[in-house]
Amino acid sequence: MSHKIRLLLGNAINESVLTLATGTEQLLLGLDNLTRYSNSHIFRTETLDEIVIEGRFNGFQALSGFVMHRHNLSATAKYQLEIFSGDKQDGQVLYDTTLEDVFETKLLGALVWGIDDLVEALNDDWDIRYKALWFDPVLAWSFRLTLQDPDNIDGYIDIARLYFGEAFEPSINFSYGSQNHVDADEDLVRTKGSSLHTIIKSKQYRRLAFQFNYLSLDERTLLYDAIYQGTKSKDFFISLYPGTGGEYEHQHAMACKFKSLPVFTHDYENNWQTACVVEEC
Repeated sequence: MSHKIRLLLGNAINESVLTLATGTEQLLLGLDNLTRYSNSHIFRTETLDEIVIEGRFNGFQALSGFVMHRHNLSATAKYQLEIFSGDKQDGQVLYDTTLEDVFETKLLGALVWGIDDLVEALNDDWDIRYKALWFDPVLAWSFRLTLQDPDNIDGYIDIARLYFGEAFEPSINFSYGSQNHVDADEDLVRTKGSSLHTIIKSKQYRRLAFQFNYLSLDERTLLYDAIYQGTKSKDFFISLYPGTGGEYEHQHAMACKFKSLPVFTHDYENNWQTACVVEEC
């Protein structure tokens, strides 16, 4: 699999119709919350019974990436994603993961004996958990997502947002010099005894900075149009190293918004450059 950067700048979920075919949702925490950005207004089930989410896009959509963002699924959770050419989960089956683990699990040699569980998932200790999936492009009209997580100690299943769209992947990757910055909105004060205290605490978030030095005309057009349509108001998903696996991929992938809108420079014939700064959302 290619390890070049991928950005899901357009989200087909936003204009989709979602149905909970199996399972029950909590009052005020319904399925429609998955179609718009909010870390507070999420989808939550009432039980740990299997759930099946069916979705119909607003017409045919080009797809090559899927993300389940801010979920609470446990280390033993399983999922299945099916994508269809028909608008009612019918027609041709364009993609099917079959039922598989949500998390990548540690190999026995990587387990810390006496501390890790025998089934230890990579990165399920993060407050913000997500499942990203990349696949060959398809032209689809509907999908089905099945989730099984009977061991979840929370007693319910949470998902804050779904991302579904065609990934922007440049032919030449971003250049060396990218930055990954962990930040938090915190204020520090030093006491007379020289102690340094945090007086305002916030959740940590990440900021990624990278530069495209070699964009073709077509790539510049696609990226420019997506930025123009979304500006800084739209959330999207980004992965700097998709397919690398493990903590390295996880630490360089997130839902985000543009911190500042990129500026495009036409530096020589048939080539454009732009620098991007995005902040976790």
